[in-house]
Amino acid sequence: MRGERGKNGRGTTAEPRGLRLVLSPLSPFPSLVVFSLAVAVLAGCSESVAAPPDAPGADVPKNVILLIGDGTGPQQFGLLMDWADAAGKSPTAFERLAEAGTTGMLRTAPAEGPLTDSAAGATALACGVSTENGMIAVDPKGNPLTTCLEDARAKGRHTGLVTTTTITHATPACFAAHIGNRGEEGEIARQYVHDGLGADVLFGGGQKYFPGELRTEAAEKGWAVVTTREELAALPAGTGKSLGLFAPSHVPYLLDRDQEGEEKAPTLPEMATKALEILSRDDKGFFLMVEGGRIDHACHANDAPAALGELREFDDVIALAAEFRAKHPDTLVIVTADHETGGLTVTSGRPPYNVSAQTLVALTKVEKSIEGLGIGGKPPKDFDPAAKFGAFNANFYPPVYWVADAAALERSSRFGVTFSTGGHSTTPVPIVAAGPGAAVFSGIHRNTLVGKKLREWMSK
Repeated sequence: MRGERGKNGRGTTAEPRGLRLVLSPLSPFPSLVVFSLAVAVLAGCSESVAAPPDAPGADVPKNVILLIGDGTGPQQFGLLMDWADAAGKSPTAFERLAEAGTTGMLRTAPAEGPLTDSAAGATALACGVSTENGMIAVDPKGNPLTTCLEDARAKGRHTGLVTTTTITHATPACFAAHIGNRGEEGEIARQYVHDGLGADVLFGGGQKYFPGELRTEAAEKGWAVVTTREELAALPAGTGKSLGLFAPSHVPYLLDRDQEGEEKAPTLPEMATKALEILSRDDKGFFLMVEGGRIDHACHANDAPAALGELREFDDVIALAAEFRAKHPDTLVIVTADHETGGLTVTSGRPPYNVSAQTLVALTKVEKSIEGLGIGGKPPKDFDPAAKFGAFNANFYPPVYWVADAAALERSSRFGVTFSTGGHSTTPVPIVAAGPGAAVFSGIHRNTLVGKKLREWMSK
């Protein structure tokens, strides 16, 4: 973790709207403040806005669209909403879905302690069971757990997984693979194809984990294998099983995607749109998980412009899902996260605490992520953290982070965004849901509630 906060600081106050949480790093109890404000505001949203009626008599969803913002806590959603206000694009799709449905909070602890990783977090969301960090849809002893996607498939529903990470990364893998070590992505790919555990639709990055023979086997087993944005767009809705591998590793950040040429990776909304076309081609029903996976990566890197780009794209997917639900009221849409990453905070860090609308809008004018710029490594010997981060902010960044994230931290701080860690935090994450069964998520729950309810519904 980064250095301890000062003992004599004073917190600032901000008027919340939706889930907006703009907190100063001066707050002596930042996690408690985030948690308390979020719960209060969420409760207010749930009581003040009436949800539209679902399909008559429906209490079990026919279709489920589960949207996971990896690493996306209240702070990240707060940044998205503050940017939307500043840019004249408020309310966000996230806020509109909250107004139409139910809001709550999820605690994210794994089996062995308070701090989770994506593997344990997604296992809870997929299976309803707490496991240890690094484990993919297996219990702490290594025994396979049944996932809600597997339940859906057993009942004849179509299934899909879409992400901006490798399709074999921890979050998607927890819905369709079983292994004790999340790092064995080649084995996860083999389970998808050779063992037949994968979903009908698999869209994301990760070409390197699907060598030629595995892609050939996938084609022989009925998958249409595509690798470009144009090939994705050309897939007809009646295609059925589809494997889309759009980058050697992770799909590039929104900031870094080439704006020209046939090799440009598809956007997350483009992948989600095609997945919905394929999965809803008949009346069998479906389960679809869409992950904004690189929100987490940007926050690990302490790169605020990259994080906001991924958040904006994720919000576009929320809008797509809400539009689909409006036409298909037997659909449940859930938006949540596996954990929070980075301890993101919006603050100027020094008097007069005047982060402006112009500052937030300027975040979207940045053209490349720190990763895309190829900047990193050890800072020069004469590196002056006070000069780079500001005399006040420098107190929060000990040398270990100057080495790893110096360039990103310095750039993020120009826009009034700071981070307390390059890792995960224990901050509870929001859950917003609309559709049949959504009311069960109101309040504060363990993340295992999601997996338990999805397994229950997808088994019917």
